[in-house]
Amino acid sequence: MVFELMERNMYEWIKDRKHFLPEARVKRHIYVLLKVLDHIHRTGVFHRDIKPENILLRDDSLKLADFGSCRGTNSKQPYTEYISTRWYRPPECLLTDGYYDLKMDIWGVGCIFFEVMALHPLFPGKNELDQVAQIHRVLGTPSESLLVEFQRKASHMEFNFPRMKGSGLDVMLAHVSPEGREVMARMLMYDSTYRPTAKALLKSAYFRDMREQDTYTSQTPILRPVHFRSSEESDGADYSRTGVSAEPKRETVQLPALSNAYMQKFKVQKSNVEEKSRFVSKKKSLSPSKPFYKSYL
Repeated sequence: MVFELMERNMYEWIKDRKHFLPEARVKRHIYVLLKVLDHIHRTGVFHRDIKPENILLRDDSLKLADFGSCRGTNSKQPYTEYISTRWYRPPECLLTDGYYDLKMDIWGVGCIFFEVMALHPLFPGKNELDQVAQIHRVLGTPSESLLVEFQRKASHMEFNFPRMKGSGLDVMLAHVSPEGREVMARMLMYDSTYRPTAKALLKSAYFRDMREQDTYTSQTPILRPVHFRSSEESDGADYSRTGVSAEPKRETVQLPALSNAYMQKFKVQKSNVEEKSRFVSKKKSLSPSKPFYKSYL
C-alpha cells in the first residue's frame, strides 16, 4: 500500500520547542482532529491509540494514522485492558477490566491539546498506579460513587486512593484563553458519561470561527472551465456587467454571452482576413513561373 508522505508527527512538531505555539494554530489542528474522530465514530469505529506520534502533519494538513488498535463501537465489552499508550489512557481504561468506549479517544485529544499548548505531557506516569496518581494530582480524586462503579468492573486492583482536590489545569495554562481551557477540561472529565462526544465539542463556542471558516469555504463556488454560450443559449440573465457569474448549487460557472456588436465585429474582421487571403492567392497564381531549362547531351 502507498500513502502520501507527511512532513512530521505532532510530537516532532513540539519537541525541543522553547516558545509556546500560537493558540489559533493549535486550535485549528484540534478542530480538524475532532472532525476526524467525529467521522470515524459515526462510521462505527474508535481509534483507541490517540497520541501525538499518531497525528501526522504537513503544513496545515493533519492526518490521523495507525489504526492497528481500532475497534468497532458496537462490539461487545469488555475490551483489551492494556491498550493505548499509558500517558493518554483514560481512567475507565486504567481502573476497569476493559469497560470503556469511544470516549477514550476524546480523553486522548484532551491530553494532546494540553501537551501542545504547554509543551510537556500532562500525565507522564511511570506505571499504571503512578498514572492514576498523576491524574488525581491534577483532576482530584473522583467521587465515591464513581469509584464503586469502577470497582464493580475491576478485579486487578483495590481502590484505596487518598482524597485530594487536584491542582486543576488553569495554573499550568495561564497563556491559554479561558474558552480553550474550558474545552480542554470537558475533554478530560474523569467520568466518561459526562465527557462530550467529538460532535458536541465541534459545536462549542470555542470553535465558532473554525465553523464559520468551513461554511465560507464550502459555499465558495468552484470555478471550472465551460464552453461559451451564445445569447440564444443563455438563460436570459444579463451577464454583460457582472462578468463571470457563479452558480453555487451546481458548482459551475457561466461565462458572459458575447454581445451582438462584438460578434458582428468578429465577422467583419474574419471576412476581411478571408478576402485578403483570396487576394494573395490570386496574386500568386498570376505571377510568372520560374524559367525551365532543359539540357541535352
